[in-house]
Amino acid sequence: MIRKRKKKAKMSDADHEMGNGESLQFELDMIKVATGDFSSANKLGEGGFGAVYKGVLVDGQEIAVKRLSVNSGQGSQEFKNEVVLLNKLQHVRR
Repeated sequence: MIRKRKKKAKMSDADHEMGNGESLQFELDMIKVATGDFSSANKLGEGGFGAVYKGVLVDGQEIAVKRLSVNSGQGSQEFKNEVVLLNKLQHVRR
């Protein structure tokens, strides 16, 4: 029995950035514009660490924004770990 090895996809610089969560952080002013200043109409839900809002960047890209509550207790490393995890999810466009 002969098995072919799957080729490993080479990761681009952008993939590496996405993998560590760094590239998915934006300036607050840009996020406010994208979410309508965290409008309740754009609120998707709320978890233990804060609310999540949908937004649209100026280039038309749809994003989800997590706004940490003051008492969340989530630090920057936990936030980056969550970004990396979410980046690995595959969403089906409808």
